[in-house]
Amino acid sequence: MLTALLLSLSAGASRPAAVVRYDFKHVRGQVVPDKGPFHLDGTMQGSAQAVPEGASYAVDLGNDGGYIDMGAALGDRLKQLEKWSVAVKYRVDPSASLQGNGYFLWAFSVLELNTADKGRYHAYKLNYQRSETTASGWSHETTLEIGRASEKGVWQYAVYTQDGTKGRLYLNGQEVASNDQMLTMEEAFAGESPVCNWIGRAPFRGDAYLGGTKIGAVAIYADALTVPQIKKLLKK
Repeated sequence: MLTALLLSLSAGASRPAAVVRYDFKHVRGQVVPDKGPFHLDGTMQGSAQAVPEGASYAVDLGNDGGYIDMGAALGDRLKQLEKWSVAVKYRVDPSASLQGNGYFLWAFSVLELNTADKGRYHAYKLNYQRSETTASGWSHETTLEIGRASEKGVWQYAVYTQDGTKGRLYLNGQEVASNDQMLTMEEAFAGESPVCNWIGRAPFRGDAYLGGTKIGAVAIYADALTVPQIKKLLKK
């Protein structure tokens, strides 16, 4: 089982078992190397490009359909997870829009274009700071949310964790929303692999890309991170 493999890889270590981990320090052209155990490299698409950010680098999504494609192979791992977490460091430019449909920080979807009654996905969007999971389109989602748009002009660290049906959303180390009845990966994907695994792109027709935003780090873990583990991420 994948979860057992990942836990064995991290046995005795303080760091939780990563499925993928991008820090953008060693981007090669459009390729974003994965520092996790499966080497699931991502690619920058559209206007996305690596830019200096302090002593390190970030990916600037730009304003012309920029996003990070984490690749279809990631879906084979995601659909098996029983406990998991997604952690993304980001900064929305003060001039960027978060009004209207779209503005997804991440999305894992079986379909490129989901509908009200068709599609399996888990995603998180910044216009409502809302996590949503469904096995049959957006009209059947289970959700948790803050209910307002993300703050702009400062770096934020969004972490979503799930253990069974218990979903938790943390912003900068503080729990801000929860739902104990979220769909599990098994329920949402029913053995199908989400092949559209994106940072900054929505799996819906006509929804806005996450323009004017920098991504500082991305990681997916095969465990539900604890508060101390989340706070340790903030120091990196």
